[in-house]
Amino acid sequence: LQAQERIMLIADPHVLASSLVEEGTAFDNMLQQQRKMLDLSEAAFCALVDTALQHKPDLVLIPGDLTKDGEIASHEVVVAQINKLLAAGINVLAIPGNHDIGGTAYAYRGAETVAVETLADNAWESTYDMIYSQALAKDPASHSYVAEPLRGVTVLGIDASHNDGEGYLSDESLAWILAQADAAKEKGNMVLAMCHWQVLEHMDDGGVIGEESSHLQEAAAVRDALMAHGVRMLLTGHVHVNSISTYRDTTGITNDSIIEVSTGSPITYPCPYRWLTISEDRSSVAVSTAQLATLPNY
Repeated sequence: LQAQERIMLIADPHVLASSLVEEGTAFDNMLQQQRKMLDLSEAAFCALVDTALQHKPDLVLIPGDLTKDGEIASHEVVVAQINKLLAAGINVLAIPGNHDIGGTAYAYRGAETVAVETLADNAWESTYDMIYSQALAKDPASHSYVAEPLRGVTVLGIDASHNDGEGYLSDESLAWILAQADAAKEKGNMVLAMCHWQVLEHMDDGGVIGEESSHLQEAAAVRDALMAHGVRMLLTGHVHVNSISTYRDTTGITNDSIIEVSTGSPITYPCPYRWLTISEDRSSVAVSTAQLATLPNY
């Protein structure tokens, strides 16, 4: 048997390719309207890749929002960095978020904002072929897939970003996901489910962040279904909240529980990412948080 293995978890890098930015009022005005440090997004993602190259985790997971708004140029930056990791023998798995496919995106040219081409839905899997080529099976109704990147570990990549920016799983896709969880359970594998959208509450009386649109539609039903099919850990992002929440069935019928590890964005203070250490016998996961503290010239 191998020793324990480490996973690096990076959520919501929101890469905006530097080739789309020429300093000026258009870019400055965009930055002032939201909390993401998009001016540092490409440098931050490259720094995290360099961190992975230094520490050599067994796997890197990215639960969505790889780009600012799905710009093809930004996806090209992400793909190049993923290929850099793969060339060094570090595996990568990712799923799309609500900012990765279609929609409207811009380049910033001095005082002008110029519309640019975004990644089409039917181009997602070919663009990230280095990920989908690892899939043991793929959901025909979404970009969800299942892979076994580590001995005794099944990763369920859950694509729930197909409903006009709202987190949504069709009955067909949910049934497919649960069947994959059952198959992993029959193998005796640990299951790590990865979804961009949150399912559990992370604030008292406030849902996820106090907005219905911030979490998966029918979240409680999805939560209960995942638990019933042996999924004990869900890795999420989306709201840039660094939090770990546990839900336990208190009815006394099943005593099932599920833990959601929500990871903040490296371009939203305090710029977190995670390390997951999986025990050799696949019975436990230790979670620790690190912060991206320095960048070139920062």
